[in-house]
Amino acid sequence: MELVLDERIRRELIDLKQSLERDGKLLSDDQLARYYDTFRSRFGPDKLSNLDGEALLETMHSHGNKDSLVYWLEFKDDEEFPGRFGSIAGGSAFKFGLFRKKETGKWTAGDPTNPRELTVEQAIHMARQHRDQLIRGTDLLERLPTYGNDADYAHLQQEIERIAPDVSNSSWGHKYFSLLYPDKLDELHNPEYQRFHLIKLLQLPPSGQGRYVAAGRYVAIARELNLQINNLMTMLYTENGSPYSYWRIGTSAFKAGDHWEKMRDGNCVAIGWSEIGDLTGIPNDKKTLYSQVFLDQFGKSLKNSEKGERSNGGNWTQASSPRRWLAWQDQDGPGGKRTSYQSGCLLGTSRSERLARCSSKQLCAHAAAVLAQRWQPGNSGGAATWQR
Repeated sequence: MELVLDERIRRELIDLKQSLERDGKLLSDDQLARYYDTFRSRFGPDKLSNLDGEALLETMHSHGNKDSLVYWLEFKDDEEFPGRFGSIAGGSAFKFGLFRKKETGKWTAGDPTNPRELTVEQAIHMARQHRDQLIRGTDLLERLPTYGNDADYAHLQQEIERIAPDVSNSSWGHKYFSLLYPDKLDELHNPEYQRFHLIKLLQLPPSGQGRYVAAGRYVAIARELNLQINNLMTMLYTENGSPYSYWRIGTSAFKAGDHWEKMRDGNCVAIGWSEIGDLTGIPNDKKTLYSQVFLDQFGKSLKNSEKGERSNGGNWTQASSPRRWLAWQDQDGPGGKRTSYQSGCLLGTSRSERLARCSSKQLCAHAAAVLAQRWQPGNSGGAATWQR
């Protein structure tokens, strides 16, 4: 699959790669090959297919056993196998579908609201099902083209759900497959993370849902940059961090029309509250601004179309009126500046100007403070604007 990166993104990633290499933060090809071989020699399909009974159960699902598959996937982090292949930490042991409860020593399945105790025979039967589904999944990945396109990965998603329904749509199942096929799958074991990092790369995620549909994009990006996928993952986490929320501000002023092009071309942002008036006479104090401007003038009467609306993880939806996501401006603007809005907080024009994360109430107060500092009277349909 051919994929074209924005030249600015490409340059940033190349510079970041060189920086991380100088600091020794990227794994070499030899190191990665050794770690992947170590994992396959312990838990590859050939190894699992030769196990049965309690040996299979213990090898796959005993969290208390540091030589078990589930321990290696979630906790293993040492010289033999470092924790550098995407985290699946968090949640409870129920995410593995089967575990031995520490308090009782009983094998348990189900979910936190409806746990089910199993006999050893029942637990072995479930471990066999998981093992067989993992093996079927590896057979499917073996047949997947090395540089498959979106259609290939959409087919992979469909088929792996069919033949491995209990393991494929789990973070641990995805991590297992990615360690055996590191040239075909990314190491982002959560679909939200996959889409977040694609958007930060200015790539429109492929259509469809699931943990496998977007993998071809990361394979193509790594190939274009001559990178191991593991090192690409390290770079993306270093550059972008984890998914966060955006605040959206409408760009329309109703009868005055849409002001997106003016904001974009003029390198400014406008809040379409036409009654806000001139803020130059308001003291530059967040508490005062919040009470005098937002509460006194608006209270709870703001129309939904005039409020900042929040979207989690950058998974934006189309609005009914002509508005845009401010997050789309997370790229170079006029004068080489960069606009970024994240975590419910206006962040300024560069990373060096980032402010602390804040609540929606604090966001309103901070927005008012910025408006007071940078207010420029003008005819913009009554919208209050500030220049960067």
